[in-house]
Amino acid sequence: MQTAAQAHVEFPLEITAPRSSVTVKIHAIKNRGRQSFMLVWYADNARKREFRAEFDEAKSRALEVSGDAGKGIIQSVALSTRQRDDYLAALPYAEALNMSVLDIVRHYSQAVEIMDGDHVIEAARLMKKSGTLGTTAIQLEKAVKEFIEQKRKDEKPGRRSYADDLERMLKKFYRVLRMNVGEITAQDLALFFGTLNCEPRTFNNHRSAVVSFFKWCQNPARRYLPAGWNEYEAIETKSDDDEAIEIFTPDELKRLLEASPTILLPFLCIGAFAGVRSDEIRKLTWADVKIDRGFIEVGKDKAKTAARRLAPISQNLAAWLRRCRRPAGSVWPHSKPYLYELLRSTCTAANVTPKANALRHSFISYRVAQAQDVPKVALEAGNSPKMIFQHYRELVTGDDAKEWFAIMPPKTRRQKGRPKNVIELKQEAA
Repeated sequence: MQTAAQAHVEFPLEITAPRSSVTVKIHAIKNRGRQSFMLVWYADNARKREFRAEFDEAKSRALEVSGDAGKGIIQSVALSTRQRDDYLAALPYAEALNMSVLDIVRHYSQAVEIMDGDHVIEAARLMKKSGTLGTTAIQLEKAVKEFIEQKRKDEKPGRRSYADDLERMLKKFYRVLRMNVGEITAQDLALFFGTLNCEPRTFNNHRSAVVSFFKWCQNPARRYLPAGWNEYEAIETKSDDDEAIEIFTPDELKRLLEASPTILLPFLCIGAFAGVRSDEIRKLTWADVKIDRGFIEVGKDKAKTAARRLAPISQNLAAWLRRCRRPAGSVWPHSKPYLYELLRSTCTAANVTPKANALRHSFISYRVAQAQDVPKVALEAGNSPKMIFQHYRELVTGDDAKEWFAIMPPKTRRQKGRPKNVIELKQEAA
């Protein structure tokens, strides 16, 4: 039967008598089906044990043993007057902390060793100022995975997965910085961002993902970082105001289309003549490509902005798509690495220099010159008018645009060594 005296006791219970450095531990045990208590302590370099049937008896005996043993140590060891005075002066501090003098000395010694010098008080002040006291230590990789999992739970069904983008960017983060979240400094962040060889917008997207993660870590519900932690402020965003927009010339695109294998043609044509983003094209199916109705439906689950839009199918794009479309399935039915491997090899075969996002950049530039209507083009491309005004106006002329949207497939198109698509095989069989 548990008594009221032990109702809220957690075992093993440690008992240290006043002015003693000897601690007695009380363990609750079962002896022949009945509860009893075992006392354990060290004296004369040996482990001592005693048993009591009642908790109150065990507690009284523990206080007695601790007091007597403590006195015995003081009496048996030859101490100088200064050592004895220091010990007695330290006892009130130990009692206030509910610790033995030995435990205090041991903790202090370990702290000095860890910090390679006596910086205990300075470190404590810094920790209190920074708010790191009471935070939970956790590996960066584990915390990032918790963050991504939470973001996935918060996503609404049918929306484009923001968590996928965060996972892609933050994977790089924890693979470079293999440490606890609370150990990360501005210098560590500078190291990570220094490994990114990318455009300003991509750099800023990574920074935004990292900042979002750190703010999640500061939530009082998890306390992986203190509320005032702001090491990320040392990493400044990059301005893309002067970022050069690279586009293909009509002649370069003609050479790319001529050198392209059939499997890559839909990707090239939809990017060049409809301005659909690369990641969006990879999510399209042929059911989304409505040639007879004159548009490509980019659903909100596939669009970068999570907003459905209709990308127009120009006359020349319709001709290309009728040439290379398949009855069903994905517009790009293979992996992302294979896509970019094929793009690089096609650029090499066409003697065209690869350019970042050049298909989409080219479409917007030529389409603005053709339509002379920035808001309309912004709606078609799923972009903002401000971004188009800032980057794409007056890059090409109206004549350039006419040439671009007049690029048509040849009447007969077969290249040596190029795989035939399903439509061509059926036509040959007929």
